[in-house]
Amino acid sequence: MIQLGINIDHSLTVPKSSNSIYLGILDKGNDLYLGLNDMKITKSLNKEFFLSKIDYINSFDYVVIDNNLRKTAITYLLKNITKPIIMDAVSAKKVIKLKHLLRYITVLKLNTIELRELSFKDSIDSQMEDLYHKGLKNVLVTDGKYKIRLKNETTYEMMPKNIEKIVNVSGAGDAFLSGFVHGYVNNVNDTTKLRYASICAYHTLKCNEATSKSINKEVLK
Repeated sequence: MIQLGINIDHSLTVPKSSNSIYLGILDKGNDLYLGLNDMKITKSLNKEFFLSKIDYINSFDYVVIDNNLRKTAITYLLKNITKPIIMDAVSAKKVIKLKHLLRYITVLKLNTIELRELSFKDSIDSQMEDLYHKGLKNVLVTDGKYKIRLKNETTYEMMPKNIEKIVNVSGAGDAFLSGFVHGYVNNVNDTTKLRYASICAYHTLKCNEATSKSINKEVLK
């Protein structure tokens, strides 16, 4: 991690514990059929741990949070982080934790299944509008090969970059969000943020690995 320029000095080490693990089982179309995971170690990332790190966390300009954390930890972080917060819903089961915390989130990335868990309105557009009026500042929604949507003061829509053959869907959602975050921290307009996100997902869907080595700043241009 040091070679990648990532500071791990503040990381938590849990003796005699296994790292979290995820197994994705794909169908014949290389789409996700079943996802299995063991995330027990994340329980150690609790409110008490983050309480000891909150000043360090707030020293950054932006914070990205994974929704695999326990609700007590997420609640503490969302209420005490003073910088813009970008989150991934992760799953329909886990997104329920955020139902009463939307006003603390700057950007929440969801798919249409996760979106339906937070709003019972009739359509995707009305569901996004509902979350926005509940305080979520940016509602970012993916829908497979269909429209990418972003709702804030304005509504933006874009078709994802077309791909003839999907090699592997694992990591595409994370890549999508990373492209959006790259646009966010570089203060580009919302249409460009969506374009960055689409490009990152496209390159990830074309490779066997969960992280495409072909993604870089030049590709985004």
